[in-house]
Amino acid sequence: MADLEIGADFMDSRDIDYRIEELQDLEASEDADEFADSSDAAELVDLVDFKEKVSSDEWPHGITFIADDAFEDYAREFVEETLGLPNNTNWDRFPFNNMDWEGVASDLQQDYSSEDLDGTTYWYTA
Repeated sequence: MADLEIGADFMDSRDIDYRIEELQDLEASEDADEFADSSDAAELVDLVDFKEKVSSDEWPHGITFIADDAFEDYAREFVEETLGLPNNTNWDRFPFNNMDWEGVASDLQQDYSSEDLDGTTYWYTA
């Protein structure tokens, strides 16, 4: 089974492809009516639809999808890496405790696209 959890903070397009393959193999091996009524069939439809909406040449090389709920934390990590801050940076001390991280995340999202998958909005660049 693919290491993929819809609704997780992060997903990778290659894991989505692997899960689509698994579900298609399952569909081919089961009774058509039985599969059509299963949650696996709904998941397959959702994943294929998501992949088609993203529609990027970068898909096979790996696109990271970031859940909307995790984007503010992602923005902090992005700032930490971009500025070369140490991993043990104390975000509760000046000047970081005065940062509007929600605003930083919102500004960063301007360079990202988004798509919904099963009730979760995912942000990505491709």
